[in-house]
Amino acid sequence: MQASWRLANWAAHIASKLNVSQAIFYDRIAPLLGSPKMGPVLWQLPPTFARETDRLADALEKLPSGRHCFEFRHESWFVPETYELLRSHGAADAPPPAAPPQLSPRELEVLRLVVGGARFSEKHANFVENMGDATTADVLALMDAGRERVRERFGVELEAEVQVLGDPGAPAASGP
Repeated sequence: MQASWRLANWAAHIASKLNVSQAIFYDRIAPLLGSPKMGPVLWQLPPTFARETDRLADALEKLPSGRHCFEFRHESWFVPETYELLRSHGAADAPPPAAPPQLSPRELEVLRLVVGGARFSEKHANFVENMGDATTADVLALMDAGRERVRERFGVELEAEVQVLGDPGAPAASGP
């Protein structure tokens, strides 16, 4: 089994901070680079990042040796020119996972969920708000309830991209 490493939303910095963000990322995974279990590095572009072929070409030229895979999430990237550019640099395309319907948080009915002192933000359903006395356990239970509601309503399995550290029963941090 091989492991792939993801540098999420890297494209937002693809031109101005390429060397800095790339150096930090590779410094962090340096112990794994020589491992036979090292899979490709996944470069995940933000869904709002429209196609800029020249920036991608420049970035591909600057990538270190190794296997690289790009996940484009803006529809403008899905053209033959993009795939030809990736192939010419030995990089691959990682199709994005099937997206749930493009509905507002209200339409998802996730906003109405409250667990203890935690609720989903009215501005963005991927954010959880502490109403003052939420515990980590409340936040985790809210996330589970939200995933279950989306699965039931749309048949889409959401995956959490968080790592829980510490005691889930401890009080959650409040905002500023």
